[in-house]
Amino acid sequence: MYAINKETGASIEGTAETVPGKALTQRDSFERGKDGRITWEYAGDTKVYWDGQETIEREGKTVFVDENGDEITEDQVELVERDPWKPEPPKREALAMSDQDRNTILAALRYYQMQGLGDPTNRPDAIHNIATGDETEISLDADGIDELCERINS
Repeated sequence: MYAINKETGASIEGTAETVPGKALTQRDSFERGKDGRITWEYAGDTKVYWDGQETIEREGKTVFVDENGDEITEDQVELVERDPWKPEPPKREALAMSDQDRNTILAALRYYQMQGLGDPTNRPDAIHNIATGDETEISLDADGIDELCERINS
């Protein structure tokens, strides 16, 4: 399941945390002002103590941070089946094809299969990019090609 902000639909990226640390100062930079307050210069480094990290809660509810940086409590989170970062694939209509088209596609698929190109390590980059939609999908293996050929034949 994926988590989104109920109100905005923004994806949840993590939890809000407090992490103790020590901001290092320049040792010779301390001064006391006329008002009695001390000022200093930072050295530029902070030591973070990860063992002290704690998840922030509000009224007993975990605080989450969405992709927009908004903090929300867990009762404002909705769980969804679909990955909110992956756009919905476009709906495709059935392709009308002649017997010659179908036979050529089946022959090409069987050749691809016979050459062992269902295994990504066996295929040229150009063919791999076609088979994976430029790395956006997982390509079919030999069994998947069999199933596709059966669907085309039916």
